[in-house]
Order: sequence, then C-alpha cells, then structure tokens
Amino acid sequence: MSESNGNGNGNGRKKLFNPQINVGHIITACVLLSGLITGYIAFRQDIDMKDYNRRLDIAQLREQLANLKQNFANQNAMEQRFEDELKGDIKDMQNKIMDLGRYGGSKK
Repeated sequence: MSESNGNGNGNGRKKLFNPQINVGHIITACVLLSGLITGYIAFRQDIDMKDYNRRLDIAQLREQLANLKQNFANQNAMEQRFEDELKGDIKDMQNKIMDLGRYGGSKK
C-alpha cells in the first residue's frame, strides 16, 4: 500500500512553496499583462467609436434642426408675402367696388 498524506500525491512528500522566479512565471506574467493591455485598448476603442457615433448623430440632428428652421422661416416668409398680396388685392377690390358705387351706379 502507498502512503498518503492527504494532498493527493501518494508518495508521502509535501509540496512546498518555491519562492524562486523562473521563466515560466515571467512568461505567465507577460501573457496576463499583455491580455490586460489588449483588453483595455479594445475597450477604449469601443468607447471612442460609440462616442464618435453619438457626436455624429448629434451633428446630424443639429443639421436637420437647422434645415427645419430654415424651411419654417421660408414658409413663414412665403405666407407673409401671400397674405400681403391678398390684403393688397382685397383693398384694390374694395376701392373698385367703392368707385363703381360712386361713379358707375345705375342710370335710368
């Protein structure tokens, strides 16, 4: 029968912590560090892209708003011109009706 000390290796020796740093430890640390840096860079790029898209959307909305304001101003100006022309035409018609009443009345 084999001796067991409870750590599952069955040969009776305990594994102790070895404080020496070897190449494997350095490689592991480099891989972890590069993974963290790569993840951070990808995260920042994603945030920057979303920020760029948000700014682009805001710029497009501002442009649309400016176009709507310009269209509204143009439409108001056209309506005002039409209203002024209509008022002028009504005054002309009223004057002509008054002239007809004064000078063109029925003669018997």
